Order: sequence, then C-alpha cells, then structure tokens
Amino acid sequence: MGRGHAPSEQLVALADRVRRGIEEETRSTATRLRGPQRTRVRNTSVRTEVRRKPMPHTVEWKVRLYLVEDEGTTKAQVVLDNGTTVLTGHGSAHRNPADVEVPEIGDELAAGRAMYHLARQLVKAAERDIKGMGATGPDPHPVAGWPT
Repeated sequence: MGRGHAPSEQLVALADRVRRGIEEETRSTATRLRGPQRTRVRNTSVRTEVRRKPMPHTVEWKVRLYLVEDEGTTKAQVVLDNGTTVLTGHGSAHRNPADVEVPEIGDELAAGRAMYHLARQLVKAAERDIKGMGATGPDPHPVAGWPT
C-alpha cells in the first residue's frame, strides 16, 4: 500500500475484528481486585497476578564537570547534586612528555576517571540504602577497568 492510498475494506474489517476480539477477551478474562495496585488475570489453564505500573517518577539531577589542564596534567572534578545529596568524583590524566600534546585526550581520560569514581560512590550509596531497607543487595562481583 503506497502513500496517500486508503486501506482496503478487507484490511479495515480485519483490523476491526482483531480489535473487538482483543477487547472482548480482555473484558472476559480480567477482573479487578480491591486495591489500586493489583489486577487479577484469569486464563483457562494459568492464574497469574499482574501488578500495574506505578505512576512515573521523574527527577532532575544536576551534574557539573570541571576540567583543568596544566603542564601535561589534566584534572577533572565531577559533582552530582540530586537535590538531597551531593557526591563528587575526581580523576586525572598525565601526558607522557614524549607524546604529542592533544588536550582533548587528557580531558577524556580525566573526565572518564572522575565519572567512574562518582559512579562507584553512587552504587555504594544505593547498596547502603538497599541494606538499610532490610533487603539484600546484589551478589558481589569484580569490577572491570583500571583502578583509580
């Protein structure tokens, strides 16, 4: 079917039958439980409880990245402010005196290392919060990459 052409009557009828079938099946198989968070779905062979999606949670976290290059050394500081907590990560990169001076490479390395440092702090804070709630955290696993 090309642009500008109306769909055939058969295609429209088929889409309408499919839509009505899905609506009818949904009405006949789903019954609501009391309470805002649960819906019971009934199937002929399987009974399953499905949770409704919670309301969307949207927040804004501010991240600032500061880079300073001086005589072959680039230092980076990244600051995360989530409105209740401020975390700071640090990183640096050192140019070999024999290498060509390309400031962007030092910026990338120092910034990446600072963000990695910040990311580790954020994961540790989340793991502490999980334990504080009485839940168990993820299994410990080795982290790949260069130590900072």
